[in-house]
Amino acid sequence: MIRKFLETTFKFVRTNKRTARLHKEILTELLSKVPAYKDLEWVYEYKLMKDGYGGTFAIDIAGFLDGNLIVAVLAKAINSNVAKNNKNFANCTIGEIHRLMDAPNLSTLEKVLFISYYPRKAPRFAKGELDGFDNVVKSKLCTNIKPILKKYWGERVISMDLYYDIGDIENKVSKSDFDNIEPGNIDEINFA
Repeated sequence: MIRKFLETTFKFVRTNKRTARLHKEILTELLSKVPAYKDLEWVYEYKLMKDGYGGTFAIDIAGFLDGNLIVAVLAKAINSNVAKNNKNFANCTIGEIHRLMDAPNLSTLEKVLFISYYPRKAPRFAKGELDGFDNVVKSKLCTNIKPILKKYWGERVISMDLYYDIGDIENKVSKSDFDNIEPGNIDEINFA
């Protein structure tokens, strides 16, 4: 499942192949946790023709019932340089949720799930070289958008930050040392 994806998550970052694998593994995990979602028809990279801004919007994983969008999943697996990009990630999430929730003709949308995987301790790279490590859990606490999502959208919008450990991280000294990792202590999708 997601473990296999995480083993090579640092390889081929920003490629369609990596993205497709992530989406497939997240949907597999999601369906194992929410059996009712098995009745939905699932589409990867669904193109919403009109979002809240008037443009198009790509939904990573979309669940339909009788042709109506019921569940939208927006997925990420961010590996490195997390702390310096946290505010940007938060701003993107807020923008994405407005694009969906303010879109016309989406009254059937019951749930938007932001599912993101992060290493608890993430490498920080500068000019392609290992420059140190970020404490991602601590960093994410400084940019907690969950209360904002709940305030405006209640339980319709859920953000799940799922963490994992990178085995033997202290002995890694170069970017290539992360090509194949041993992920452990992986958080599971949980709606509680």
